[in-house]
Amino acid sequence: MKRAIVLLVLLVFCQVSLGKSQEDDIRTTINGYIVGTSYNYPERILASFMPRADMFLDYKDSPLFVMKVEEYAERVGRQERGKFNGRVTNILSIERFEGIATAKLEVIIPSMKKRFVDMLLLKRLEDGWKIISKTAGSEASERHGRKALLILRGKTEDVKTNSFGEISFNDIVVAFDKHYQAGYHVELASPEGGTPAIQNITASDSLQAHYLFDKDFMYALRNTLKLVDVDQDEYEIVHPVRD
Repeated sequence: MKRAIVLLVLLVFCQVSLGKSQEDDIRTTINGYIVGTSYNYPERILASFMPRADMFLDYKDSPLFVMKVEEYAERVGRQERGKFNGRVTNILSIERFEGIATAKLEVIIPSMKKRFVDMLLLKRLEDGWKIISKTAGSEASERHGRKALLILRGKTEDVKTNSFGEISFNDIVVAFDKHYQAGYHVELASPEGGTPAIQNITASDSLQAHYLFDKDFMYALRNTLKLVDVDQDEYEIVHPVRD
């Protein structure tokens, strides 16, 4: 019986580890695209996409402007290589099923006063995860895209194990909303990463309800960064949130 339980635990651990590894690989592919588009490296863009992939772009007055990734990369390559071009991009969410995935990105271009949302379709191929299609939409926006970090840390309950207690959902959303409304891209971190222990969720509260049904926020809350892996110098604001 004990052996069966150990085997079951090992199987679950392997499945979780494999899922985490797959998402890390997806993020590596997407980050190649982000670096390529923000710092004018066409080869990074091409390495992230399947050859001849279609990009359905929000461009000028055309409701559907289609461009091959090679043409897109060539246009990016006309700008000064390695120089940040003002394009601030962050991954909002990733959903994966077997060998396919979708990703949602937010792109802020303050000089244009525009916010874009990129939707990527990815597939795991023989040479790794590749973006096989992209579409985008945009809206007028005053967002600047600088980064704020919320550190979610409940009061320590057990000194011996250094485990952390629950943290109020209301405290999280109030802090998040404050910085988001000020134009920041807000990221969440916790001591152990992943999903922190949450308490005091009140769906009748309008602000809490708003974020309970915000898929991007709930994705970030389920997938908080592990605090030891975070470089706090990357953030303009670091805000500890704790009960």
